Amino acid sequence: MNKYDNNLGRQSMTCPAHKPVKRSTLSHILKQARLNVDKLLELL
Repeated sequence: MNKYDNNLGRQSMTCPAHKPVKRSTLSHILKQARLNVDKLLELL
């Protein structure tokens, strides 16, 4: 996994470097991003 960060006071984001992404990994990423599945689907 790659972890991206910036110096703007924002949260870092974990981006898996493998496919497929496990359901539990996606769940943790969504929690970090403070998103739910409905919001993710809306953004896609």
